[in-house]
Amino acid sequence: MTTEQGNQHSGLGIIQWWGLSPAIDLSEVILKDDNSPDELNILLVGAGDIRHILMTLSRLNRHHNVKKVNFYIWENQVELYARQILLLLAISEPSSAYNINTKVGLYLDIFGNSMNRPFTQKYINQKATVMSEIVTDLAYGKERAPFIDLRNGFETNKNL
Repeated sequence: MTTEQGNQHSGLGIIQWWGLSPAIDLSEVILKDDNSPDELNILLVGAGDIRHILMTLSRLNRHHNVKKVNFYIWENQVELYARQILLLLAISEPSSAYNINTKVGLYLDIFGNSMNRPFTQKYINQKATVMSEIVTDLAYGKERAPFIDLRNGFETNKNL
């Protein structure tokens, strides 16, 4: 009898690194009519990655009244929080530091979770220090990544 969680027999492993459903625009699901609130609060439970966040943010311009979206994330494994923060940091890098092709490459390398290029490995090592500071120094975290609030879950602004 095994005590490990997960489904090794079907190849899913112990940690669910990827979600098993297509990305969903959650604002479209929540906002059925034109009476959009200024702020949306969305709870994601066991999503495994940030696909729903990206899809929702990419389509927010369809809802002109919505100024802010708060994503509250609950995952079963703490490693998923670290990976999700790393993915959010990669896509939120300033355009002056990384062009869009570089950011896409970083995102896909990290998302793929295997055989990273030396450039991506160097980036991950640098961000490991940043992530450690974000977690241990909330003031620094608010300055470096204002769209992440570890006290209340992920808080994402429309202007990410």
